[in-house]
Amino acid sequence: MPDLKSPPKLSSAVQQLREKLRTLEPGSERADVLNLIAAELKYSEPLRAQDAAKESYAISTALGYTRGAAYSLINSGYAEWRLGLFGSALTKSLDALSHFEQTADKYGEADALNTIGLISNSLGDGEKAMHYYEQSLKIREATGDRQGMAVCLNNIGEFHLSNGDYAGALECYTQSLKLKEGDGGWGRARALSGLGLVYLKMGDAANSLRFYTDALRLREEIGDVAGQAASLNSLATVYQHGHDLAAAEEHYLQSLKVCEGEDLRTEYVEALLGLGMLFTESHKTQRALQYLHQALAVPKSAAGTEENVKELTAYVHGALADAYRQAGDYASALEHFERYHTLEKEFFNDESARKTRLLQLRYEAERLARETEQRRTETNLLKTKNEELAEALRETERQRAEAEWQQAEAERQQAEAERQHREAERMRGLSESASQLKTELLNIAAHDLKNPLQSILGFADLLRETIEQEETQNLPLKAMAGSIFTSSRRMLSLIDGLLEAATVESDRFEIHPMPMDFAALVRTLVSSMEPLAERKQQSIILTAPESLMLTADAKWLMDAAENLLSNAIKYSPPGKRIWVDVLRNATQAELRVRDEGPGLGEDDLKKAFGKFQRLSARPTGGESSTGLGLSIVKRLVELHGGKAWAESDGKEKGATFVLTLPV
Repeated sequence: MPDLKSPPKLSSAVQQLREKLRTLEPGSERADVLNLIAAELKYSEPLRAQDAAKESYAISTALGYTRGAAYSLINSGYAEWRLGLFGSALTKSLDALSHFEQTADKYGEADALNTIGLISNSLGDGEKAMHYYEQSLKIREATGDRQGMAVCLNNIGEFHLSNGDYAGALECYTQSLKLKEGDGGWGRARALSGLGLVYLKMGDAANSLRFYTDALRLREEIGDVAGQAASLNSLATVYQHGHDLAAAEEHYLQSLKVCEGEDLRTEYVEALLGLGMLFTESHKTQRALQYLHQALAVPKSAAGTEENVKELTAYVHGALADAYRQAGDYASALEHFERYHTLEKEFFNDESARKTRLLQLRYEAERLARETEQRRTETNLLKTKNEELAEALRETERQRAEAEWQQAEAERQQAEAERQHREAERMRGLSESASQLKTELLNIAAHDLKNPLQSILGFADLLRETIEQEETQNLPLKAMAGSIFTSSRRMLSLIDGLLEAATVESDRFEIHPMPMDFAALVRTLVSSMEPLAERKQQSIILTAPESLMLTADAKWLMDAAENLLSNAIKYSPPGKRIWVDVLRNATQAELRVRDEGPGLGEDDLKKAFGKFQRLSARPTGGESSTGLGLSIVKRLVELHGGKAWAESDGKEKGATFVLTLPV
C-alpha cells in the first residue's frame, strides 16, 4: 500500500536550499532562495510551493523588491494552477507578467506567458493557450533559452495530442528532445512519455514501447518516483493492448512496488485497476476481484483529497461489474454496475458544474486580462509620456547648448575669416610685388642675354659664309661654326619664349580683339609650317571652311595656334601625319590638331597645360622645349573667353589638342 500520511521526500536540491534558508535573515537574498524552493516544488508539491512563494512575496513587497515579488507571483500562480485554482492563478500570473514587462525581464516574461497558456488551456480556451505558448516560445528562442523552449514545445505538443493532431504533436516532442540533448531532466522525460503516448494513439506499439522505456530509465536516473510508476503503468497499457498479458502484469506489479511507501494514490490505483482488467481479460476472475477491491479501498480511504477520486472509483466499479458477470455472480455485477452508473451520473453532473465554473472563470479571466492590459497600456502610455517629456527637456537643453556653441563658433569663424582676409590681402600685395619684381628682373635678364646672343648668332652665320667662300674649306671649323649658330638660335628661341610667357602672365597684359577670319589665319599658319614638317617627312592635312569670322587678337591667336601645330611637328616621329581641323557650331569655333605621336598618359593629361611641365614625350628631332608653350596657349585662349584641353587614348596612340573660341 502507498503511504498516505507521511509527506513526500524532498529532493536534494530543495534540502540544500532549506539548509541555506536557515542562515538567512529576511531580505532580498532570502526572498530569492524561497523563490528557488517554490520553483523546485511547484511541479510535484504545489501546496508547499505556494507556502514558499507567499513568504517570498511578503518579504519582497516589504522591501520594495520588484523582482522577488514578480517571481513569487509566477511561482504561486503555477502552484495554484496545479491545485485547480484557476482564477487566482490567472490573476497572479498576469500581475507577474506586468512586472516582468516593466523591468524588461525576458526570462520571467516567457515563464509568465507559458503559465498563462497552461491556465487558459485548463479553462478550455485552447486558441488563447496556443497564443501564449507561441509568445513564450518566441521570447525563449530570442534569448537562447533552450530549456524554456523545450518546455513550451512540450506544452504545444500536448495541445496537439489532445486535439488529435498526432503529426503536430510528434514534431513538437521531437524538437523538445533535440533541445534537451545532454540534459537528463524532467522535461526530457516528459517529451519521451509524450512520444510514447502519441505512438500508442497511432497504433505503433514498437515505437510507443521504445519511448516509454526511455522515459522510465531517465526517471529512474533522476529519482522521479511518481514518473517511474506512471511510465510502468503506460508500458503495461501498451503490452495489454498488444495482448502480451504476461509483460503487462509484470509492469503493473513493478508499478505497485514503486508506489510502496510513497504518496502515489493515483498511480497505485491505476496499476490495481489495470491488473484487475488484465486478469478479467485472461479469465482469472478471483485475482481480478482481489486487485479491484484493493483499488476500490484506496480512493475511499482518501476520498475528497483528489479531483479524480470519483472518476477512478467509477472505473473500478465498472471493472468489478465485468468481473462479477464473468464469475456468474450477477447480483454483485448488477450492484457494481448500478454504482458505476450512479457515479458516472454524479461525475457527469460534477463535470457539467465544473464546465460551468470554468466558463465563469474564463469570463473572469478575460475581464482580468482586459483590466491588466488596460493597466499595462496606461502604464506604458504614462511611461512613454514621461520619456517624451524627459527627451524634450534633454533636446531643449541640447539645442540651447548647440545654439550657444554655434554662436561662439560663428564669432570665432568670423574673426578667423577677417584675419585670413587681412592675411590674404597682405600676401596678395606681397605676391603682386614679387611677381612684378620677378617679371622686371626676367625682362632685364632676357634682354641682357638676347643682345649678346644675337651678336653671337650673327658672327657665327658670317663665319659660316666666309668658310664656304674659301676655296679650301676648313671643315672642322665649319662644323664648329654651325654648332655655334644652332645653339645660339636655340637659346634665342628659349629667351623669346620666356619673354613671351612673362608678357602674357603680366597683370598689365591686354589683348586687342578685332574682327578676323580664323580659317584664313589657320591656312596661313599651315603654309608657313609645312617646310618644317617636310624636313621630317611629315604631312599636314588641313580641313577648314572658306571663312570663319570671329573677334580676336590675331597676333596672339596666331601664337597659340602655332604653338599647337609646332608641338605636333616636334613630338611626332618622321613620316607621320598631322591633321588640322577648323570647325564651327552655333556658338563657337574650334581648332583641333591631331598627331600620330607617342600619346599622353593620365598623368600627362593632368599636367599638360601647367607651367614648366615636362611630359613623358620627347621631341623626335632634337628640338628644344621650355615647358611653357601650352600654359601660354591656355592663358591666351582663356583671355579670349575660350577653353583649351588635350585628348589621348593612351601611350603610343597619338594626341589631340583642342582650343575653342566664342563667335
